[in-house]
Amino acid sequence: MTADTRGCLDKISKLIADHVGPRRYQVWFQNSTRLRLDGDHLQVNVPNQFIGQWIERHFADDIASAANAVLGRSPQLHVIIDPGLFANLRKRQLDHQADYVSRQIDRPAAPPKPNGNGQGGGNDIVGYFGARRDLGGTGSQSLEGVQAFWIGAKGEVLTPAINTGGVYQNYLRSRLTGRGRYYVPEDGISNPLHPRVFRINNTTGAIDDITTECIFNPPAEQGRVVYNGPISGYTFVIDYYIDWAYASNFNLMFRTFANLPAYTDATAVPPQKLRGYTLAPNGVLYITTGTDGTDANSASGNIIALQEQMPPTQQQTRGGSKILWRWQSHGGYTQVVPGPQRTDPVIVPPSNAYREPNEYFMRFVGRFLRFSHDYVPNSNAEPQRQWMNVTFRGAPIYYDGAIYAVAEGQARVGPFGFPYTALIALDAEPEQFTIELGAPIAATGDIRISQRDYGRSGSNPITNITATLTYSPNSPNPDIKVDVNTGQIRITSFAQASGGGQLNLIENVLSLTQPVLVNIGGTAPLWLDPDTIPGNWNNLRWYAVFLGQQAQANPVLVGDVIYIPCQITIPTGSGLETFGGILGVATDPYRLQPDLAQRKDQAGTVPRVDPANPLKYQSIIRWPFIDDLITDLEQDPDPGAFLRELFRRFANGFQTGTGLSPIAVGEGLLVISSGEGLQAYSRQSTIIADESRLLEVDTAGRVVWSTENTQLDFYTGSIVPSKARYPITPNARVYRYGENELLIVEPERNRVAIMDRAGAEVRTITRFIPDRVVLRDSSDQAAQIIDLRDEAWAQANGLPGSNYVGGAPENLRNPTDVTIWTEYVPASRNPYAVRSPLEYWIH
Repeated sequence: MTADTRGCLDKISKLIADHVGPRRYQVWFQNSTRLRLDGDHLQVNVPNQFIGQWIERHFADDIASAANAVLGRSPQLHVIIDPGLFANLRKRQLDHQADYVSRQIDRPAAPPKPNGNGQGGGNDIVGYFGARRDLGGTGSQSLEGVQAFWIGAKGEVLTPAINTGGVYQNYLRSRLTGRGRYYVPEDGISNPLHPRVFRINNTTGAIDDITTECIFNPPAEQGRVVYNGPISGYTFVIDYYIDWAYASNFNLMFRTFANLPAYTDATAVPPQKLRGYTLAPNGVLYITTGTDGTDANSASGNIIALQEQMPPTQQQTRGGSKILWRWQSHGGYTQVVPGPQRTDPVIVPPSNAYREPNEYFMRFVGRFLRFSHDYVPNSNAEPQRQWMNVTFRGAPIYYDGAIYAVAEGQARVGPFGFPYTALIALDAEPEQFTIELGAPIAATGDIRISQRDYGRSGSNPITNITATLTYSPNSPNPDIKVDVNTGQIRITSFAQASGGGQLNLIENVLSLTQPVLVNIGGTAPLWLDPDTIPGNWNNLRWYAVFLGQQAQANPVLVGDVIYIPCQITIPTGSGLETFGGILGVATDPYRLQPDLAQRKDQAGTVPRVDPANPLKYQSIIRWPFIDDLITDLEQDPDPGAFLRELFRRFANGFQTGTGLSPIAVGEGLLVISSGEGLQAYSRQSTIIADESRLLEVDTAGRVVWSTENTQLDFYTGSIVPSKARYPITPNARVYRYGENELLIVEPERNRVAIMDRAGAEVRTITRFIPDRVVLRDSSDQAAQIIDLRDEAWAQANGLPGSNYVGGAPENLRNPTDVTIWTEYVPASRNPYAVRSPLEYWIH
């Protein structure tokens, strides 16, 4: 480091101290950080994730302001986790720590990534299951939904109990205190279900396991953690499971029930039923619903984003789980708008319409296929003829910020039904939804936003149930922000659970695929389509339609392809025959079809192709391969010949029979069971690491996936965790680790990391723990973990001692390679605390 650079860093440090004050500077910077300036990059090296997160949350602006004042420019700020920076400090701390506890433990990141809004600062352990309730006890009325069952928590922040006089009462409180009991196994702390309490030093970030210093569930109050040690300067977190044997509050146990409208066998409108749900890494539960039938006159479905979380402690209080958005599939309808300015009903277009981009193919199938339901005005005319109405099948898939859901509908060829499958891709994480009124509005008076509830009304206009969202200035909803000066309404959630955890998934929940009526203070309603401003409302990215296909099981996503078990009935030389197999669909049609609109467009199964550049425009169907057929269709526009060859491809690529099972994925294979036995498919690809980048190319040399950084999620106290991205270093090596996971070795960062295809770091190895072994008692239970470096202990107990050389580093030093293998080993060779008869190891 040059003298000029050192001088700049000293000035930046001094300005930071002036900004944050001497006390906070001493705690968070003087003994905890090191600054490094490299061109336009300012690095803040910290010893652990806790300090790094705190500095990013509270002092990023102060650091940037100080750097700008000294350098005359704003450098890019990077917070780097570097445990080796404080190795000597760590060693001194370890020398004074108590003996190791009786089992090997995983120290938590402090605090970890939240589920939902991270109440308590950690991950809730929750089980979700689909449920059907018999409301009357006679079977005549049913209610379906998703039930959340609270099991425990990891990394929840404990609150010291302090009385009004400011005196600590010698115990710590969690959300469970006074409401339930921690599960404390009789065999003690060696049991992995035993509660564990960690104490985090707010200055150094050092983490101590203080479980042995705590008493759980004292007679004074259930759910307390008795702790008589120091609390000043520390944060306390707990991992625990709930003891439901003593449960008396079932609303705490079954904390959220997200339900669909109740229905009976005599319900006039086909009811919405639960089709599936997926818990995504962002902590949001994505739910699909749909009708049983696929006929255009009755079909409809929903994709719903539910942020499930702990309900409030008071029954009358709003809070807990929220519906972030609802995407309703509908086939179009007419809407009567009250007021003298409207004389004719408004025709609302559908959520999706069939429109293949290849004109030759579209003209051919458009003559005999009709997708619309009977209640659309002029349902046989264009473009209403292509208005689709679908219901969802199976659970959705979350991947890299998108939701993929499989839907099924039925077109008509004259009086006969013709099945089709649609794949719908939505933006999973839109931040907010905006309604622009275009003029200032009154600051007083309720605002009512309503629309036709297609899910409960159906396609027939005779039934017209309305969904309404109300904002009252006297009791404002925190999830609705109203700017009276500009007439802008911003919505971050559309419904919230009651104090008892009950939440309606559809009733009075607005849909993103429909316009709204806005009534302000009792005035005449204003008809608005918020989606006329792109990005304000509808989160549909794209959709694709597969004629004749019917999904038979849940799809799976591997790499950049979704595989759907399908059956198709096609004409052959011996008549109609049904075939079953796997349909492979690309998840990124924009790479295959550059002209595809960024929002609400249909990705082509039969796109237009430039014969001079056939690879530029390709079908979204990747298996069976049909790109050459599309090129032939462009050169010789004969749709009949195209369909005959297309059917032959499916007949050859699929297997006779319809008994398809869900797909199993593993070790690079897809396996499916059909009427003719097990069928296995493999997909070959090549992983390349070049200058600060990872690439995956297929057998044709095309790039199907790439990334230039890894990503970590940090808890910030908000609903959505912040994301820290770290560029991949130039000399990284990459290996395929598992399905959708890669392992990278980075010498510059002294680490080995496992990442998924979304770029998220699944696991990071930066150091090793040498010479710690488990001592077992006569019953083969782990009794203690000892350090072989203690020569006196080793000699007294006949142990071999340590081969550790004093002063050797425990951190990785410029790792250059790694080898991965798996093996089965007998339990006697297991050095860890928890054993089973046969171990399966990944090295």
